[in-house]
Amino acid sequence: EKTAEIKNPLTYVRYDIGEPRTLDPAEAYDSASTDIVSNIYDTLVTYKGNDSATIYPSLATDWIAPTTNSTKWTFNLRQGVKFSNGNPFKADDVKYSFDRVLIMNSPDSGVAWILSQCMDVNSTKVINDYKVEINLTQPYGGFLALLAFTVASIVDKETVEANGKVIADTDNEWMKENAVGTGPYKLDHWTHTSEIVLKKNDLYRGGWEGNHVDTVVIKTADEPSTRVLALENGDADFAYIPLENLVDIEGKTGISIVNLPCYNVVTGIFNTKSENTFMADPNVRRALSYAFNY
Repeated sequence: EKTAEIKNPLTYVRYDIGEPRTLDPAEAYDSASTDIVSNIYDTLVTYKGNDSATIYPSLATDWIAPTTNSTKWTFNLRQGVKFSNGNPFKADDVKYSFDRVLIMNSPDSGVAWILSQCMDVNSTKVINDYKVEINLTQPYGGFLALLAFTVASIVDKETVEANGKVIADTDNEWMKENAVGTGPYKLDHWTHTSEIVLKKNDLYRGGWEGNHVDTVVIKTADEPSTRVLALENGDADFAYIPLENLVDIEGKTGISIVNLPCYNVVTGIFNTKSENTFMADPNVRRALSYAFNY
């Protein structure tokens, strides 16, 4: 039996539904956007692989957490890092990035709340080119986890200032469509409703030793049959296949189905202030909660 050949082994092709709303980390909130943002930009701290319990250094090399009753965090920054346009990464970019999220306060997505719940524009102080101090507006045990999310990505101050700057309560139209970060990939092009293509960032601080792809292509294909066909003929390396369509690809040569826990979150919201007195009863809501197999 002939094994399916890998087409273009240095290119990773993904067929997915929908497309990102934005490439701006200060606006991105949906998974399609954050998937792209997290490959173009870096955060101060990050997660690795399946380990969601440990937070690792990224653009920060180490940090000092607050002592009891303190709200002061100190971060030492990685030296010698460059943005994909060649500009050096420094502490000014960190302060600019965090303040920008808070001032811009993205009206489209509302994602700024993640930082604004414990930071304001006076929180981040530049100590020197490679050290920042962050004084929270209130103690918050989950602060490092906030910094690992894409909203805390570090942008190039010079690039943003040259392309729309920061305007209060206003999304940046240039940053929606363009990107300059310190991550492993850089934006090649985005053809709306068709594809996004990323190319390797030769200036990436992590280098390119090892088994990596040079190009990432994410295709928008809303029809499940299109995604199934792309998998079958080797045009797709990965595709989003709904559960009801798994039967179409199960057992096919060269196709693997990975079944693992994931981070999907489903929110069930009950309106307890309506005229529905049934749902207003907390015992009913408690019973419904027990009925779900979490």
